[in-house]
Amino acid sequence: MIRMPKFRWDIIWLPVAPLSSAGVCLHVDRLLNESSEEVRKFRNYIIGEDYILQIITRKDEEKQHRLSWIRRRISGTVANRSRT
Repeated sequence: MIRMPKFRWDIIWLPVAPLSSAGVCLHVDRLLNESSEEVRKFRNYIIGEDYILQIITRKDEEKQHRLSWIRRRISGTVANRSRT
């Protein structure tokens, strides 16, 4: 009985392996670029939100300062009127 030669799969992988590994590397590179772009967008969004919140709180602090100043002035004028 004639034996068939054993097929060597490792020989087939020699030309295919570099191409498939290059494809995997390109795919991973694309995924990393997309995710870093999304992270950059999210970071800019968060920084923008934080900046807007700082502006709002700063305006609120200025309003509170102005209101307290007005209240002091009003209470001072009322106190001065009651004395006279």
